[in-house]
Formats: sequence, structure tokens, C-alpha cells
Amino acid sequence: MQMNAGVHVTRGDILLLLHVDMELPPDAVTQIEKATEGPQVVGGGFRKRHREAPPLLVLQDWWLNTLRSGLQRHLVGTNGIFVRRSVFEHLGGFREWSLLEDVEFPDRLRDLGRVAFLTGPVLVSARKYLRHRTLRQRLTNARVMAGYGWLGIHPEQLASICGA
Repeated sequence: MQMNAGVHVTRGDILLLLHVDMELPPDAVTQIEKATEGPQVVGGGFRKRHREAPPLLVLQDWWLNTLRSGLQRHLVGTNGIFVRRSVFEHLGGFREWSLLEDVEFPDRLRDLGRVAFLTGPVLVSARKYLRHRTLRQRLTNARVMAGYGWLGIHPEQLASICGA
């Protein structure tokens, strides 16, 4: 709901949708402008890196940047999603779910056209992983993503797994 409300009060042709605890690379705007010069790119996101990350989280970042985002072009909210306003409006914005709305939106985006994956990186807080222990949080995330992606369980039903 917050992302949709934020977009409603903006005027730009390219939207950049961020979590509050993210830090953009100094040349983020230049990277986005270059990626969206032609009409073929509908949107995209950045590589990400967690601040003060323990080794398991560094490994996870590498895996997500290389496989999930880099090769498969699957993005999540912590990739710092950018999208053309016309595409955002065509998609009807984010689903107003309490969980995984920032996973589902980039998948719909990818279905519409080319998604750019920029070098960035965006820096993301590791506080959730540090608070809940990295392995435990990673296993919780995996259960949620498997339930949603493989088993087709609606995000509202999965919210109790992660305390949302």
C-alpha cells in the first residue's frame, strides 16, 4: 500500500521503489537512465549487498545476485526496483498484500518485457538476519518462498511463518 501511495504523489516517468533501510550507489540515477534509454527495458533492479553481513549472508548475496537475479532476472524489493510509470500503471501497481508483494510485482514486470539488472550495488541492512540468526532467518525465508513459488500458497497464509 505504501509503494502504491508513494507512486500516486510522484510525477516522474521512471519510478524507483526502495525500502527505507537501503542505500543507493552514488551513480544509481546514471545507471537507471542508461538502462532505460531505449523502450525495450520495462524496469529492473540492482545487485545488492548486506551491510555488516556474516559469512553465510555474504554467500547468500552472491547466490541471489548470480543465480536468482543475474541469470533468472528475479528481483525482490531489496534490489531497489525501478520501473517505467506507464508499466507500473499497466500492471496496476503492487498487490496490497502484507507479504511478498515485492516479489510478485517484479515477476509480473518480467513477464511484460526486458528487466535490467544493474551492478549497483544497493546496500541493505542485515539487522533482520543478525537479530534472528542468519541461518534461521534464511530457512524461514526459504520456507516462505517455497510455499509461495512451488506450492502456490497465498502470501497471506504464509505470513504467520515469519511473524508478519
